Amino acid sequence: MVAGERVKWRGFSIVEVAMASAIIGIVFAVVLGQVTLTTAANRQSVARVSVNMQLSRSLDFIASELRQVSSATLTSPMPGAQSATLFYQKVLDFDISTTPPSVKLSVPTKIGITPSAGEVLADGTDNDKDGLTDEGRLQMKGIGSAVLIDNAMSVSFLRSANGRLVNISLEVGFVDSSVVDPTTNKATVRIYQLSRDVYLMNP
Repeated sequence: MVAGERVKWRGFSIVEVAMASAIIGIVFAVVLGQVTLTTAANRQSVARVSVNMQLSRSLDFIASELRQVSSATLTSPMPGAQSATLFYQKVLDFDISTTPPSVKLSVPTKIGITPSAGEVLADGTDNDKDGLTDEGRLQMKGIGSAVLIDNAMSVSFLRSANGRLVNISLEVGFVDSSVVDPTTNKATVRIYQLSRDVYLMNP
């Protein structure tokens, strides 16, 4: 290079800038897509775990109620029968010093499925357009009212012939939007089922 001569720096052409921008955009889109998919999958995984925990807690609650019920104060289902509804009274106190012994009972309580908002039970239609058909709320009604779990698809209470054992079976629906059926373009509906045997208190 001759002394005093200025160096000419060649810049990028518009085509080179456009190609670089396109490549960066493609890489960014791929990375963003993967992050979005991973986030959605994690969210669905957390939701599935939550449904299973709620299902287990609901059965635990019903089991704890039934352990305070005697064979005589469980009026539905009858011994040897199956029902979708529990009717019972808990034994609150038992005094054997009186003749005959006196028993203090709770108010009558009912546990069963009631329709979810906007849903009609047993019509085979997804009335509320949430992806589940004929779902309801597992609800307890006594002094007050409490929802034990939403999206209950079915519940069954099977009582043994001797009347001392009750099998509780509960199914809950879950719309898994991370898995879409390509033929219907609808999210997959998963059914979670749990059952438990509970012995009633001595009569």
